[in-house]
Amino acid sequence: VAQVATAAVDSPAHQAAASRVLGVLAKRARSDIHAGVRLAAVQALGERFGPEVLDVLVDRVRADGYAGVRLAAVQALSERFRDEPHVRELLRERARADGHASVRLSAVQALGGYVGDEEFRRVLVDCLRTDPDAEVTRTAAQVLMGRFGATGHVRDLLIERARDDTEPAARRICVRILGDRLAADRGVRALLIDRVRSDPDPGVLRVAARALLHWQPPDTGIVRDMLVSRARVDSDAIVRRTALRI
Repeated sequence: VAQVATAAVDSPAHQAAASRVLGVLAKRARSDIHAGVRLAAVQALGERFGPEVLDVLVDRVRADGYAGVRLAAVQALSERFRDEPHVRELLRERARADGHASVRLSAVQALGGYVGDEEFRRVLVDCLRTDPDAEVTRTAAQVLMGRFGATGHVRDLLIERARDDTEPAARRICVRILGDRLAADRGVRALLIDRVRSDPDPGVLRVAARALLHWQPPDTGIVRDMLVSRARVDSDAIVRRTALRI
């Protein structure tokens, strides 16, 4: 219904209906009890209307309880209204604090378009340092390295988090990024060896060992010896089995 209504607005014969359609869509985007209806209304507003819908989209990002609606509003704002100052601020806010990973990810991706903005760089660093979601962490690292020239800083943050984060999934993604992108670096190599030797999570062990074996053939003997040791004496049966399989 939203698509039909907005298509009618595009027709010269129905321009007089534009204001009414906009009003109805804005009302349903804000207050319909069904999340799917709010989502459709937000998508229609973002696709078919101009700056007059900014307030509605910003409100949905900040207030809607359904992540899909917030995501659609963030995407519309970043694609069509990215130069608006309050949109820039909203993207920074959502990248740091939205409760759903998909919304944070969309905001982080949008921040990559603001090359050279030091405040956005700080937001991305915060995401890299603390976000619990693997894809958000990966994307923040990629944007910082690819768009902000921050490879050295990214490396240091990933090494710290791969070593010290209490969540295995976070350590795992940091080790994977380092192994995929920076395995030739001496500090990264030392971190990978340390993770093979001592990380209690079998997933981290697997990712670190494979990175070393793939990128650093001279370390094959070192990795083999560490894996043999863990296969023999580690207290965790899953770790012992993982070491044997590698």
